[in-house]
Amino acid sequence: GRKQVTITAGATPVENVSIVPVSGNVGGELTIQVASLTATAPDIRVHYDTAQFPSQFLVSDQAPPPGNVTPPGVDGLASAPSGGLAFSASVPAEHQRDESEPLIEINKDGHMFTCGPTGFSNASDYAQVSTDGGDQFHLLGTPPRGQQGAGGGGDCGLAFGTRRNPQGFYQYAYTGLGPLTGFVTTTSANNGRNMVTGGPFGNGVTNQGGGADRQWNVFVDEQTVLLNYNQQAPRNVVVQRSTDGGLTYGPISSVGAPTPLFPGPMRYDEARNIVYFPWDSFENHVNLSISRDRGLTWTACHVAVNDGPAAGFVTADHDRDGNIYVSWAVEGSYHTYMSSLPAAKVAGCNDPVRANGPQPTTDPGWSTPVQVDRDDVRTTVWPWLAAGGAPGRVAVTFYGTPNDGNPNTGAFKAAWDVYVNQSLNALSPTATFSQVKATTHPFHFDSICLNGLGCDLSIPAGDRSMADFFAIDWNPKLDRLSVVFNRPNKMPDEASGHVANVMVVNQIGGPTNGGATATPTRPVVRTSS
Repeated sequence: GRKQVTITAGATPVENVSIVPVSGNVGGELTIQVASLTATAPDIRVHYDTAQFPSQFLVSDQAPPPGNVTPPGVDGLASAPSGGLAFSASVPAEHQRDESEPLIEINKDGHMFTCGPTGFSNASDYAQVSTDGGDQFHLLGTPPRGQQGAGGGGDCGLAFGTRRNPQGFYQYAYTGLGPLTGFVTTTSANNGRNMVTGGPFGNGVTNQGGGADRQWNVFVDEQTVLLNYNQQAPRNVVVQRSTDGGLTYGPISSVGAPTPLFPGPMRYDEARNIVYFPWDSFENHVNLSISRDRGLTWTACHVAVNDGPAAGFVTADHDRDGNIYVSWAVEGSYHTYMSSLPAAKVAGCNDPVRANGPQPTTDPGWSTPVQVDRDDVRTTVWPWLAAGGAPGRVAVTFYGTPNDGNPNTGAFKAAWDVYVNQSLNALSPTATFSQVKATTHPFHFDSICLNGLGCDLSIPAGDRSMADFFAIDWNPKLDRLSVVFNRPNKMPDEASGHVANVMVVNQIGGPTNGGATATPTRPVVRTSS
């Protein structure tokens, strides 16, 4: 048998079936035929998308999980003392070309690597490295162009081995997304001095569907690399494995998350042999997936439920004791939040994961989400979290502005800065955050659009010149934070940014994530002009 479910404006339950609108508006009556809801099919997703009716629904006979509810945002929440947290002047990481949504990853030697998309039409991938703590960067690869490989140009991923290779370095792995078809793969045994590429499809041929998007990489030993990405059809986060340092990848070995919106970056807790990544769902849930066998199988748990979609990727990191922290922003209120899970409760993140299966419902003990943005900030997008060091110490960066409103539309007017908010007591139920500007002046004006290709459909169109994120990382060698971001050279009232210059700022003072206090490494030349 089949059931007929009629969805009308207001989306009320029909025939004891919970119908939850995920996105879009119902402009009339829509009749959907769904399979009979039985114990063997407890969770059925209906995606009905056309130009005239862009909506998505979850149809389920499961009650929504009780959830760790993200509280409403509070304007003007006071910040904690910064303790002298400060950042350097901006340093260009890429001198020759645009790279939007820049990523930064730092290996155990303290070498800082950055990368970012240059566009599918360019079919080329680039990355940069600093070996002097972020004072200067140079291209990786073969001069003069420094390409990683040919055939990519989209989203980039970086990762490093957990132990030194026979050459005495931490193996380097790179992936670059092609036009939603596969990935360029590159590896280096000597910090990028020499590159070996697996070509445009070094990740091989997928065996569970098609359409690749937004990938992340992580090493789980000296040479074994995991690659996960958002497979479009059927929609799951799938995981592939490389045993040759990221040069080639075998077929899909597991599904890490069912029917996600987007996965966040993967992390590996070497001391506890745990791989994990956060992700959000069409139902506005924040979740975490965990593997205890280096990516072969996965379980998941529920972190929080929001009253709107995430305003950027959900990100996570852990400290040296294995406590896990997750951060995200919420569209609508555009406030940024953080939740923590003590290491002793990580074992409870154990709901089974299967392809297109149900969402996780178990909350093993995540803290009530704490608002990160403070003082006069009213709108935030694209938060990114870094921990890595002492328990309870985390830093969250975001683009923020005192102007309140919807940044997706071209009508939004604002001056944006890069903020870094730090907590020294992130495991506390009443965790506090300091708030400092990491930029000396606004780096962008007006709209920052989060709607992907839909940014061009708003009137006036939203600005997507910086793509979808920027990043922060903790340097385990220098015990400093570094942020990479785009500077689009946009003036107020212009429709969009002109370029996507890759800039880096480095911590020069204040509390460190490692538990110490940073002091300037150079004398002050002057304090005024």
